[in-house]
Amino acid sequence: MDKETRHPFDSVDWDIFRVEPYWAKLKLALLKENFEFRKFFEEHQENVSTIRSLEPKFDELTPEDGDQYWELGSQYNSACMLFYKCFKSFGINTYALDGPYRRFIEVIDFLDPKTDIDELPEKVISTYLPRIFYSHGVEQIEYEYGEPTEGLAVRTFLSIQREGLKQHERFLKIDLRKKKKQLIKEFSTYLDIVYRWRKYTESTSDKKRIKRYSAWKSGAEERYRKETWNQLKVWKMRRHRRSFREISRELGMTEDAAKKAFYAIYEKIQGTPYDPDKLRKDIWSVKKSELQKVCDSCPDRENCMILCPDVLLYVEQDLASSTEKLLTEDSESLKDYLTRKDSL
Repeated sequence: MDKETRHPFDSVDWDIFRVEPYWAKLKLALLKENFEFRKFFEEHQENVSTIRSLEPKFDELTPEDGDQYWELGSQYNSACMLFYKCFKSFGINTYALDGPYRRFIEVIDFLDPKTDIDELPEKVISTYLPRIFYSHGVEQIEYEYGEPTEGLAVRTFLSIQREGLKQHERFLKIDLRKKKKQLIKEFSTYLDIVYRWRKYTESTSDKKRIKRYSAWKSGAEERYRKETWNQLKVWKMRRHRRSFREISRELGMTEDAAKKAFYAIYEKIQGTPYDPDKLRKDIWSVKKSELQKVCDSCPDRENCMILCPDVLLYVEQDLASSTEKLLTEDSESLKDYLTRKDSL
């Protein structure tokens, strides 16, 4: 398989994420004696039987099998999730559960309090246990269910919102009890995985991930600059009360494209979604304080017969059409202006 299309987790150095085997064995021995852990297994024997029965059947199915695949998968996943949640609540690293076991029922049997720890193979004790009892120093924060995650560990905080976070930004939790050297290793591994996800996603049809990484592609920044300059042209022409039809003709684009460019540049300039009311009231109107010159200080005032373009925009604001009304409370109508022109 091409190196760039391998799954991002395939190249992870798992030895970074492990505790000493003797410590892991002791933690498992203590866990198997925990009252709540033993009670959970006793109360969910029916789920154990369900997983034991369904897993071999589910392994043989594919999405092409239609309803049977999805119905069986739903039952199987529901039963498994109970155990995942339980294991996680007791400090087991669920991201490392696969290990040497091909099926989840084997993991359940291995962790079952009734399984004698001294009967476990030495390889499991030395390589598997140190991983499942490792507590990550760098964890990615899950801020929105359904959003794809990238790291080897995820911590869910329901109070964390994605609002304001860009596609190329992440929330991470750092356990400062870990040694600096270990945290650097974990963070470096996290970055490697993220960059591999970005490359790997190009060979998949995962729409969420494709959307997440699309803004990272080479040339995206250059396209953004060029696109934004064009949108800014539309913005400035609209500031001078040019219609979308005029703008589209002059810039060689469709009228619909001109409108979309205008809405897009509004969000880039203001940092908020397009709001026509805010545009009219707070942004779009021409205010007297913004004029480069006004009549009362103009040297050509005595002989002036035609209003300057900027002043004309200011006094004609009330004449805008009802669909593109561009007023503010301090705007002045042409009628008001003409009745007091001598005072300017």
